Amino acid sequence: MNWCGRRGALGYTWKTYGPFCAPEGYHNLSYVSDVNPEETTFTIKDSYGLVKAKGGMSDFPATFHTIAPSKFCSPEGGLSDALKIQRSRKLFGAHDQYINRAELEHQGLPIPQDMQPPLSVWDNSGGQKSREPRRAQ
Repeated sequence: MNWCGRRGALGYTWKTYGPFCAPEGYHNLSYVSDVNPEETTFTIKDSYGLVKAKGGMSDFPATFHTIAPSKFCSPEGGLSDALKIQRSRKLFGAHDQYINRAELEHQGLPIPQDMQPPLSVWDNSGGQKSREPRRAQ
């Protein structure tokens, strides 16, 4: 496990753990803050930068889903065609997760947050998130 802790200009500490080769599936994370739980936040990202979970102390334990492949772990013999497609979806999703939902819909692009399980939990709704399935136009 790599660990990096730095003290920020305002006296806060941030820590990064990883990278890990988590198998595809659901995972749980629990954490206990020491002195100031109201000041503790977290963001879990996969190796492509997709936001898998985020919140504060009241959101623990956190459950999140990872999808193969990881950037840091390649199966022996290389990626299958199915994993290559998944990798492409993750690459596009990592970029598109921050684009406003309305803009993605206008361009006819898939929305990473609407895939099941979601590629990203980043709120790109601009304040209102639709969970209705997209219809082909």
